[in-house]
Amino acid sequence: MAEEKKAPAPTEPEDADDAGAGKGKSGKRQSAKAKRASAGEDGEYDDAGAGKGKGGKRPSAKEKRAYADDEDDEYDDDADNSGVLDNSNVFFQYASYELSSAARKELERVAAILKRNKNARATLTGHTCDKSSSLVNMRLSQNRANAASSYLQQLGISARRISVGAHGYSDPLVPNTTEQNRAKNRRVEITVENN
Repeated sequence: MAEEKKAPAPTEPEDADDAGAGKGKSGKRQSAKAKRASAGEDGEYDDAGAGKGKGGKRPSAKEKRAYADDEDDEYDDDADNSGVLDNSNVFFQYASYELSSAARKELERVAAILKRNKNARATLTGHTCDKSSSLVNMRLSQNRANAASSYLQQLGISARRISVGAHGYSDPLVPNTTEQNRAKNRRVEITVENN
């Protein structure tokens, strides 16, 4: 992906509140691009946001925060104020708990978050659309959550860090009024949060 060229960010005079944070040798605020350059960064990032920091390793949390000044930056702190690191869904075909390639890819992304955040835990909650009986859908939603959990464990995540639940069709993402909506409700919700 080609990076857009933009004009250098204007520098601002030092405020008393900033007390040297993000300042260059001249005492003026550095742009995120300048911070990357001074940290030995080339500014190249892959699509997954796994840019390399010093020594070819992922940037530290401190480096990520330094880049956060630039609104176009691809890094955010992992957790929001509630401690939630990630919310996502994986979707399933009707009456199935087999993981699709898209579901596996999403679970691999979740596993990477869990590996970076050793105190984090994942909650996997299975859901279904409203077709079939309540009992059948409860079993199916449990099997979906178990399938996602098993795959995370195959990726090296301890079962102790994974909680599994099932809601059947009782908690739809969208109303079960069309086939498109029903497809959105056949899912496992994944929440990753700090312990």
